[in-house]
Amino acid sequence: AKNIVSLLVSENALPEGCALLSFTIEGKNGHADMNNAYGDAITLTGTAGEYMRVGCLVNTLLVFYDLDTITLTVEGQTITTGHVIYDSPLRFYENF
Repeated sequence: AKNIVSLLVSENALPEGCALLSFTIEGKNGHADMNNAYGDAITLTGTAGEYMRVGCLVNTLLVFYDLDTITLTVEGQTITTGHVIYDSPLRFYENF
């Protein structure tokens, strides 16, 4: 999973400095804990940028690992952006 995130960064799908700290799977559910750079990348952007960066990460991990949901955190904490509080599992983002 860390290599997937690194590839998303190298392809400019996620900003430079974003990194996965840990990734766990329990059944069909995943949990991705990202670094502060990722938190900044989604909280310091507009609604569309946030949607794209969260959706890009969530969809990639869901498809690659054949999961139903992903829970995202930053440095172990719930992500709050001003637009959304990411405190529940996320499903596939349909509208890109």
